[in-house]
Amino acid sequence: MRFPVLAVSSVCTITEKVIRWSSLLQMKLLVVTPTLGVSPFLDETVMSVAAVGAGVRHIFVCPSAVSGELRRRFGGVEVLAEDAPGLYVAINRGLTVPGDWEAWTWLNDDDRWVPDGVCRAMALLEREPAVEVVYGRVAFIGPTGGYLAEMPIETLPSRLAALHAAGVAALTQQGTLVRRSVLDRIGALDVSYRLVADFDYWIRLLLAGVRFACVDTPVAEFRVHAGQLSQDVEAMRAETWRSVATHFETPTSLRPRMAAAWFRFRRLPEIVHRFRRTGCWRIGTLIRRAAADR
Repeated sequence: MRFPVLAVSSVCTITEKVIRWSSLLQMKLLVVTPTLGVSPFLDETVMSVAAVGAGVRHIFVCPSAVSGELRRRFGGVEVLAEDAPGLYVAINRGLTVPGDWEAWTWLNDDDRWVPDGVCRAMALLEREPAVEVVYGRVAFIGPTGGYLAEMPIETLPSRLAALHAAGVAALTQQGTLVRRSVLDRIGALDVSYRLVADFDYWIRLLLAGVRFACVDTPVAEFRVHAGQLSQDVEAMRAETWRSVATHFETPTSLRPRMAAAWFRFRRLPEIVHRFRRTGCWRIGTLIRRAAADR
């Protein structure tokens, strides 16, 4: 199936608006990108991070066999070698680096940031000291970078806990920034998960009383293509419910079910828009079809 492509401006173009934002920001942000060094999209990922400005420290965590080549290719990115297997092992390794960074996130080596949105998220963290996690909107893009659809997120943080108790991922890692104080207090990702340690982490933070805030603007783009881990929809679902059962005594109680139903009802215009553009009612179907669209 060939998906329609919407013409969009490259996120790798530094606009005057992004320059203005980045010149006002004081926050220092750590970005970890776990990579095997073979992604054909890695240059786009790096350029989208660099476009945010000088306050961002970008680190690759990769096998030692490719660390030298990555240092040669990307002189502005730090490289850490980690030969233990696992996506979340690599991310946790990146979070051990010393320095005076104040917030952190990770960005996969096939995804892209929307620099203006990231700057807005950083600005919210700067002006709201009580906020510890900021997230924004994320779009699906295809293998060639064309826009596919919006990822569904919940813009009201007060609803996040009930939605996660229902197994609904209502925010996404690509568009989320976390204060360093959260890492110091609650710890890093649970590496017993292969696919959904981010979902599990948000639950841990929500139950610990961490304050979330939303910037209702595009912050990142999640690329769907052949070979990525997120294609294993059934395994992701199984891990999601393992996380829910670990943290909630009654995950199928009335409140989570009602929260999930209301969330899907409010997302109905997005679902219809997604179907009209891609022919897919479900996100899992979109991921599988887009991955096969070469």
